[in-house]
Amino acid sequence: MNVFTISRNEQHQILDNARIAVFDFSKTYTESLNLHNFFSHEELEDIAADTACKAVQYLESYDPDKKGLFTWVYKIAMNCVKDAVAYKLKRMDISHSFYEICGDYEEVNLSEVVTDKKKGVCDEMDDLLDEDRADRN
Repeated sequence: MNVFTISRNEQHQILDNARIAVFDFSKTYTESLNLHNFFSHEELEDIAADTACKAVQYLESYDPDKKGLFTWVYKIAMNCVKDAVAYKLKRMDISHSFYEICGDYEEVNLSEVVTDKKKGVCDEMDDLLDEDRADRN
């Protein structure tokens, strides 16, 4: 199936399926990780849009004889949600490490951090992340 051969109705169906799948799976998945209310509504809409884009991008790999459209889109949504959770947790981990080094956000003068030529926050952050990785191994 080619992107140019699907109707406008089928394009809307892919988007609707993506939204349903993302909202459904993200709730189940994040709660299984004990991350209640992990994504905002806007973040879920972004993930649904990513899912729909990937579905359209890989539409040629869809085989209606193997599975239904919703099942296929749901599988893509699962992967998009898992990637988004991993990305957000990584960003939260980096932010947490940054605040451990720098203290409260209001107390941090970012211009000093960026222009400091000595061992700066980025170097300290790298050291902290290296120590964290070593502790995990």
